[in-house]
Amino acid sequence: MTALPDRKPTTAAPSTPATDASEQVLTAIAGMQQSLSIQVSQEIAARVADAVQAGTRASAAGVFHAVASLLAVRFLLLLALLGGFALAFMALRAGSYEAAGVLIAYALLIVIPLIYLERYPRSAS
Repeated sequence: MTALPDRKPTTAAPSTPATDASEQVLTAIAGMQQSLSIQVSQEIAARVADAVQAGTRASAAGVFHAVASLLAVRFLLLLALLGGFALAFMALRAGSYEAAGVLIAYALLIVIPLIYLERYPRSAS
């Protein structure tokens, strides 16, 4: 393994007015570049925050729509079942074949399709 050469401290050369001016220009340019970079990054951060907020609002609206659709179907099913019970009670009180036929038609045409839709909802495509 080779040994590294010893380092000797050196003193900086005295600055000349030409180097001072160029250093000042370079420092000013670096400062402007840094402030421009900060401004651009703040604008980008603001745009990203706006986009995230808009996406959050859209997803929240989608969730509310899905919940409302689900509750609407279940509320319809509840109303249909209550109507079915009311018709069954009226059919039992009337004791006629016509009332039983209305009850059976109601169950086959309203209640069973609603139960099917609740059990197997169609996709939102």
